[in-house]
Amino acid sequence: MASAGLVTAITVSRETFPNRLLYGVVWDRFRVLLLEEARSSPEVKNGTTREKAEYLLHELLKGKEKVVGGTVIAPFACGTTKVFFRSGSLELLESDRSELYSAKAAIIQRMARGVLARNK
Repeated sequence: MASAGLVTAITVSRETFPNRLLYGVVWDRFRVLLLEEARSSPEVKNGTTREKAEYLLHELLKGKEKVVGGTVIAPFACGTTKVFFRSGSLELLESDRSELYSAKAAIIQRMARGVLARNK
């Protein structure tokens, strides 16, 4: 394997795209980050899981591209069954998701405390 360059190719691939997820996992984990208008768009309603995940990532990672030597480098690449994320892209999505859930949890806690206070 080493003589065929396969080990080098795998090493470079892991350095360039350290994180990878299936399309279904991407859609399930991050669709909450899409605005309601985007979730009801025809691309999302009528698309396959792959099309939905690609649309979601294009919307959420818009403006996160890097330009190196005149070439635009996207924060992710789509394979046949998986999405490959460049370093930092998946972490950004996860932190956005965590912030959203924290904000929603605070709203629920506030409402519950209000109900408990009124019932005393």
